[in-house]
Amino acid sequence: MIVSRVGFLSWSMRALVACVAAEIASIWLITRYFEVGSLGWPILLVPVVLAAMAVAVPKRTLRIIAAAVVAFWCFATIATVGLLFVPCALLMVVAAAGRREVR
Repeated sequence: MIVSRVGFLSWSMRALVACVAAEIASIWLITRYFEVGSLGWPILLVPVVLAAMAVAVPKRTLRIIAAAVVAFWCFATIATVGLLFVPCALLMVVAAAGRREVR
């Protein structure tokens, strides 16, 4: 039953779900081990905003740009929480490689 429902999700939507899961995990990790007031919280929202834009505006050019920026963001933040967002970046690359978006 669940497999059939997941089959209807677009790759961009799957990337958004993976990104939200990584966001929750990174917020949990950061609030557990670091000082909360000293962090740049808007930086953590970059992948979620880009993944949401790729779902909201189904243009291939936007998906390519969003995938590239999220991949760079993962590389730039690999020492902290970037590794958590690698599945999101990979799914966004798959979504950008597709010719059309199925909703």
